Amino acid sequence: MFSLSYSAAYDPYHTVFRFLALLSVADGGGIGRDTLRVCDFYMCFPWFLDEFSAPRTVAGFAARRNAIVRRYPKTPYDVVPDKAVLFDRMETFQALAWETLIAKGLINSADASEGVARLVSGRVPENLVLSIQEHIEKNKELMALLSKDIPSIQYYGDAGIKYRSGLMEYRYDNV
Repeated sequence: MFSLSYSAAYDPYHTVFRFLALLSVADGGGIGRDTLRVCDFYMCFPWFLDEFSAPRTVAGFAARRNAIVRRYPKTPYDVVPDKAVLFDRMETFQALAWETLIAKGLINSADASEGVARLVSGRVPENLVLSIQEHIEKNKELMALLSKDIPSIQYYGDAGIKYRSGLMEYRYDNV
């Protein structure tokens, strides 16, 4: 049997939207590329946050994470492969979104060459800004966790995002 279904995770245009939403509410306006990829994954699949181990350095992280997992439960229609496989499959679409943001001048190209996404003010079209603000308003808690709490955690090592998320290998990181 063949079935066709849509997933926002594999849509480069929706990925651009999610990246812009995350960057719009990020502290300091910038997020590292690899951290942005992880946060984008959790925007698509927030129920996987229950497997993200809480750092002690971010006060209240576990409580906020648990509230989000309760608000965005996995439904019977969410039949997905292993989270690491999903994350790996999303990489192509995230790379396309990254390059699109640079090409359109929506993120600073100098920062992007250093692996950091930082919005260029005034470059995002007004109708898109309104859609992003509406999305942020509907998902305040999720957006705060993904754009403020998770980026405040180091990325590498046995206390970093790679380890805590379980999405990538962390044991061979140069820390």
